[in-house]
Amino acid sequence: MHYHHTEIALHYHLTLIDLPSASQTEDVYSWVVNGVDCRGFSSAKTWEALQPRESKKDWADLICSTRKTPYKDKNSLLGTKRLFILSCLSGRIETRDHILLHCGFAAEIWTAVFYKMDRHQAPFTTWAELLSWIRRSSASAPSLLRKVVAQSVLYNTWRQRNNVIHNHILLPARTTFKVIDREVRNTFFARRKRRKFKNLLFCWLA
Repeated sequence: MHYHHTEIALHYHLTLIDLPSASQTEDVYSWVVNGVDCRGFSSAKTWEALQPRESKKDWADLICSTRKTPYKDKNSLLGTKRLFILSCLSGRIETRDHILLHCGFAAEIWTAVFYKMDRHQAPFTTWAELLSWIRRSSASAPSLLRKVVAQSVLYNTWRQRNNVIHNHILLPARTTFKVIDREVRNTFFARRKRRKFKNLLFCWLA
């Protein structure tokens, strides 16, 4: 009996729905962004609408070998002031500075970097100190060398964080530093004939 009432209710509901149009004209679709018809889907215009371009960032000069000038803060480690993530070492909610500068894993890597490049450098206590260190230049550690090394350290530390969260694998800091060392060597060796990179491999190996 219940099914009979349900069938009647469904039949009544269907009688209230308007029939499809009998028009033979094909439907027309438009992709409109900010009131402008893109004449088809445009990923570039859609991205710009979702992520409006901001002013040039003051840390843009710290990006090495980039083809584009950084204009967005949200997805850049250098531009993010406070980024709360799950610490791969403590399991607590931590800040960007803790993950990339202060935690035992990162601190051990930076210590190895300072041993090769700048043995008088004290551990970074703030993100501003890291940026200041990258901008400095000396005969044994030119600014370009610092940029390449810092980017490799930040990338591989962040990669290790993801490796712990997603794969539950924690590599020793010394193993990650070997990866960084190989990346830096390969970067400078591949560009050794360029004027700016000419002596950087020697500086890193010295």
